[in-house]
Amino acid sequence: PDTDRLVLGLIEFVGDLADHIEQAESAATPEAHEQRMRGQLRSHIATLTEVQPDYNETLQAFGWNGSDFTVRLTPDNLRRMAEALQTAMNKSLAAQEPQLISTNFFKWCSRTLCRWTADGGQSRFDELEQQDWRRERNEKAWSDAVRFINPDQEEGADKPLELTETVFHSPTNEVVDLLVCHPYEPWLLAANSQSSQISVWNTDQVGEISRMQVSTRGTRLTSMRIINDHDVSLLATGSSDGVVQLWRDYWHAPLPLTSWRAVSRLKETKNSIGAGLVMDWMPTQGHLVASGDVEYIQVWDAHTELRVRRIPSGVPSCVTCLCVDKNVGNLVIAGYGNGNVRMYDIRMRAEDALVQHYQQHDAWVINVHMQRGGFHHIVSGSNAGDVLWWDPRFANQPARTMTAYRLKGEDKMSALAVHDYASLLATATRNQYIKIFTLDGEQITHHKHYTNFLGDPIGPNSCLGFHPLKPHLAAGSFEKMMSIYAPSK
Repeated sequence: PDTDRLVLGLIEFVGDLADHIEQAESAATPEAHEQRMRGQLRSHIATLTEVQPDYNETLQAFGWNGSDFTVRLTPDNLRRMAEALQTAMNKSLAAQEPQLISTNFFKWCSRTLCRWTADGGQSRFDELEQQDWRRERNEKAWSDAVRFINPDQEEGADKPLELTETVFHSPTNEVVDLLVCHPYEPWLLAANSQSSQISVWNTDQVGEISRMQVSTRGTRLTSMRIINDHDVSLLATGSSDGVVQLWRDYWHAPLPLTSWRAVSRLKETKNSIGAGLVMDWMPTQGHLVASGDVEYIQVWDAHTELRVRRIPSGVPSCVTCLCVDKNVGNLVIAGYGNGNVRMYDIRMRAEDALVQHYQQHDAWVINVHMQRGGFHHIVSGSNAGDVLWWDPRFANQPARTMTAYRLKGEDKMSALAVHDYASLLATATRNQYIKIFTLDGEQITHHKHYTNFLGDPIGPNSCLGFHPLKPHLAAGSFEKMMSIYAPSK
């Protein structure tokens, strides 16, 4: 490499000398500077030939005798000399054996991938193996769910999924108010709002594997979400005091990772009996959307714990449920205590963020959901028993309406759940039973409330939740029980 630098420096100097001589001849300038440059040329060549004598043969063709030139150096001769030196250097490089480039990549690979030989396996190598295993697990889960996501590819695609088989049933220590299924692990998270206790169950082994207390005394647990589920998942919980907490290792040794107040000054507003804090997760952007008994919606960057957007709701009522468009991650749909459903675009300015509003419900909106597959319709339901389908392109014009229950007295619809990909929708009341529909509004099956010897009791229903991928419906009851229903084999 030192010889190559000398040759390149000499080639550049010879070219400059040729240009100088040519300019000096046309302008009749003094020759002192030219003689000085010729002296520097002899010095350069002497240094090069001392290090690499093979270049003497190339220079001899231009009158070099080992110490000086015996012929007059014209601009043309100098330019031909530069070309000859370049050709000689290229031949020398081609004749050399290939060498490893100077880089730290090999050292990094050795340090990162081979560390297991030094520390007995507890290293980055194991972490990479775990990442590969999780990726293969996720791909298998997706491939198993394809026949439910794209039913046209399967035999009997026109037959609706009948969730008639109970694949999991277990009593609990407390009333189950919230249910969340992990998409890739056989874990079911059940929570009691008043005690703020969360229990993690392994549905394959039908056993509780972890229990955790997530809120302080005097507050209620009102929302929970599993985030980063494709890798090492975290659990996000929201309490009635407006605080969001992130937990790691919640399935065996719960450890609080961070917490912050996502919504300040939660209070009861008009037509509100206390929704607490409601939230949803934007996986494409790493943002958490939070609201509740306030008249605004806040968007937080979970990585920095900084608020990136505050959107006024424009409704004199509390936000009872939130849903984000997980395909793109820019739309937020909110349901309200007075029956309103509104859609916001977080890319817009706060005062212009409202893009659609729907006012067909007359009661508390218990859930609102936008499917990740299918036609991306918005489905909303109120505790009056009505379920509406909305096309995001049209304002206040439901694409479909359905009365799930004809309620009497103080009876109310207590839960509504929509599957992300399969054509499944489930509703429940406290005093009647669970109904399961297709997204066309056709009732598929139902599970009636009973507590006798005829089978597994389900009790008055308190909450519902679909598995994110599988056609499984989890249901919790006020009689301290929970079940999972799946298609019969």
